[in-house]
Amino acid sequence: MSHYRASLVAIGTEVTSGEILNSNAQWLAQELEKMGIEVLLHLAVPDEKELMLKALAFAAQHTEILVLVGGLGPTRDDLTREVVARWLKRPLEFLPEMERELVEKLKKRGVELRPSHRQQCEFPQGSIPLENTVGTARGFLLSWSKSGEEESSADPSQPSQWLVALPGPPRELKPMWEGPVMNELQALSLDPPYELIQWSCQGVPESQVAEFCEEILKTELEHPQPIQLGFRASPPFVHVKVWFPRARRSERPALEKLMAQKLARWLA
Repeated sequence: MSHYRASLVAIGTEVTSGEILNSNAQWLAQELEKMGIEVLLHLAVPDEKELMLKALAFAAQHTEILVLVGGLGPTRDDLTREVVARWLKRPLEFLPEMERELVEKLKKRGVELRPSHRQQCEFPQGSIPLENTVGTARGFLLSWSKSGEEESSADPSQPSQWLVALPGPPRELKPMWEGPVMNELQALSLDPPYELIQWSCQGVPESQVAEFCEEILKTELEHPQPIQLGFRASPPFVHVKVWFPRARRSERPALEKLMAQKLARWLA
């Protein structure tokens, strides 16, 4: 069993300039958390090759799953395929079957295939193309070992890293994620180190709840396998979050009972 952590990398000058809101990051983070995958990083970079390469290298140092969003269209500033191929030192492969499919999709829309469309039929070597049921830009998924070798020849003791490239429009991204991407990721052996427990309080300031909980859990916070404590104010509520170590799962019922008793006067 492996503990997988993820980075979300939004690609596009329209995101970094504030022209559009990066709602994809919030949605994807919630989806990954449901699967037991811890999200450590949210990054956004403009359509600039060198910055994209640096973002990939940084994210890969800290996480096993990289989710890239955007940059898969037919224009010159859609650079995701090219940058991923360069970063992994893999050639871009043109897939004729993808071109045939794209021609049919465009024909139904009354659009002829232009030379610029053909880049949507190129994928870094070893990619699994992901069907786009709404638009024309297919995503792709690929894996490699932390040692840098291709997955087929990787040492099984070395955890694999995964890269998922998705289109930017949410109406295209969500069906792609909920279909082929989840099918692939759910095949991984996931072993999240923490279990999330939450309570919602009302009629009390966040600072007071925080001090109260920290005092109750002082010993637990200093434990060799400590719990993690967090708070989020969302008026009129204050949400208390505890990430409890799975290695101490047998102790969880007692902690839940204690916290429910101590927070009873404020629980919503």
